[in-house]
Amino acid sequence: MMLMTAGEPTTDRQLIVWMECYADGDQRGFEELYRALAPMVFHCLRRWIGNSTQAEDLTQETFLRVHRARERYRRGAPVAPWVLTIARRLSIDHLRSRGAARVAITPNGELPETGVRDTRTDENLQELVAAVREAVAQLPDAQRKVVALHKLESQPMTDIAKALGITEQAARLKAHRGYKKLRVKLARLTGRSTNG
Repeated sequence: MMLMTAGEPTTDRQLIVWMECYADGDQRGFEELYRALAPMVFHCLRRWIGNSTQAEDLTQETFLRVHRARERYRRGAPVAPWVLTIARRLSIDHLRSRGAARVAITPNGELPETGVRDTRTDENLQELVAAVREAVAQLPDAQRKVVALHKLESQPMTDIAKALGITEQAARLKAHRGYKKLRVKLARLTGRSTNG
C-alpha cells in the first residue's frame, strides 16, 4: 500500500519502520505515523459515523490507543490495517453508544420520546456494509470462508484451519490473499489507491 503524505508517497515499509522506532521510544516515529495516517483515519471515521467533529475526536482517540498499545505492536506487521482496526472498533463503539443513549430511561423511569434518527449516518453505514458484503461475496470461495470465519466470527486461525481441513499456514495465506483483494476493492470507497 502507498499513502500520499505532504506530497510524497509513504510505503508500508516506512510505516513499519516508524512504528518500530516509536515502539522503541522514538517520538519522531509517532509524529511520522500520525502525519502519514491521520488523514486516512479521519476520512474513514467521517464516512463511517457521518460527523466531522466526532470523526476528529475519534481520530485523536485512535492515536491515543495506538500510543497505549505501542509496546504490544507485532514487529513487522502492517501498520495501517492495525490502526484502521482500532479506528473501526472505536466507530462501532461510538455508534452503539449513540443508539443506547436514544433508548435510555428518563430519571422518572419512563421511556424517552422517540427521536429522529440521523439518516445520513445510517445511509453511510448501510452503504459501507453493503460495499463490504459485496466485496466479500466476490472473493473466491476458499478465501471468503477464511475471511468470514476470521473477521466476522472472530475465530483464531488454528480453529479455522481445523474446520476447513487445511494447515494453519494455508489458512493464513488464504486470509492474506483475501484481505489483499478486499483492500483493492474497498480502496475505491475511500478514494485511495493501492499498490500490490
